[in-house]
Amino acid sequence: MTRPTQTHPRRVTVFVILIIGLACVLMATLMAPGLPSNPRLADRIHFIEQHTLVWQWSWLSWTLSSFALLWFSILLLDYIPTTAAKFLGIVLIALGIIPDLLAQLLYSQLLPQLTADPRGYQFTETIAQWLTGVLANGLYCSGGLLLNLLLLRNRSLPRWPIYSGLPAWCFGIGLSVAISGGHYILATLLTALSMSWSLAWMAVVAWKLWRLNTHYEMYTHVI
Repeated sequence: MTRPTQTHPRRVTVFVILIIGLACVLMATLMAPGLPSNPRLADRIHFIEQHTLVWQWSWLSWTLSSFALLWFSILLLDYIPTTAAKFLGIVLIALGIIPDLLAQLLYSQLLPQLTADPRGYQFTETIAQWLTGVLANGLYCSGGLLLNLLLLRNRSLPRWPIYSGLPAWCFGIGLSVAISGGHYILATLLTALSMSWSLAWMAVVAWKLWRLNTHYEMYTHVI
């Protein structure tokens, strides 16, 4: 069946790209001195003491990014056959928001209050890092990878835009593994790869998939 080209999903995707892109830029610039990728604890603490408001407001961009990713993922659902796996994929992404928001709260609100207690600061920072980098990111990427793969079951969609998204989720899963193993230099590299690839894939989806006039073929079987 056919339908008019949808402009709404394309506009939403552009908005999502801008929000997540802004968060990435802030993390690579203004927030970088206070992140664990900076190996000196004293320097991280000093930065947050001197730039508390910048630090706290910058985390808001990541809060918005959590919901932006979910919004984009919901758009994908219309192009995926109705299966139990489809439900699982979106649930995993939604669940990832919970530890992510908790980690952002620890980073933005609690860490600035612990700058006089380096031991408590480092302990809280480690918990926040595991919540967002391992648990939340692992849930996001597992759910995203599942939805990405399920797009292949829609025979009306071109293959290459679907396959092009797979490395982003794999890089993201590798990021969670790197953080869990304490390999922060590798984690920084995988963060850059996963985020840049994800944003590029979202642009491909907006350009190539959202503009299709031919809607997906409906499936009723469950995998």
